Amino acid sequence: MNIYEELGVKPIINAVGPATRLSGSIMRPEVAEAMRQASECCVDIAELQARAGEVIAEITGAEAGYVTSGAAAGLLLGTAACVTGLDPGKMNRLPDTRGMKNEVIMARSHRNFYDHAVRSVGIELVEVGDRPPPRLQHAFPGQEFAMQRGGKSGRRSPSGQRRWSMLPMRIHSHRWRWW
Repeated sequence: MNIYEELGVKPIINAVGPATRLSGSIMRPEVAEAMRQASECCVDIAELQARAGEVIAEITGAEAGYVTSGAAAGLLLGTAACVTGLDPGKMNRLPDTRGMKNEVIMARSHRNFYDHAVRSVGIELVEVGDRPPPRLQHAFPGQEFAMQRGGKSGRRSPSGQRRWSMLPMRIHSHRWRWW
């Protein structure tokens, strides 16, 4: 009998792939062993997170990396980073976003049950049609904001998993600038 049967929770067949709401993914034995070893001592979590971020960045080629507990946490932290930048004063004020960049543009087709994670930062979620660029160029000229993308039309990683991203951007003279 496994732990789920002991709890009276029925195991499922996951045909989606790694998804937080479906338990994430089944861990490889070496991952489970690393977690067992890690459970045998205590470390400074900030130091561990910094090193994990370095390893993630090295492996993915990204500027930085961050480990979260799942998709909702990743969206919340990504949104908060776009709103506050590296300013600890702004970070401590959240969810009060007065005077900060506090609009997140989202295509109607990308709305889903993770919206609450983005909104919980204190931002205003601005919904646009399914083809946002032409509308945004006229609606937000020269303004800074973040655009959340994902859902059915989101890019996929090599494993087929959807990629969620917060895209800080500025619309300038009908050209997109990403930073």
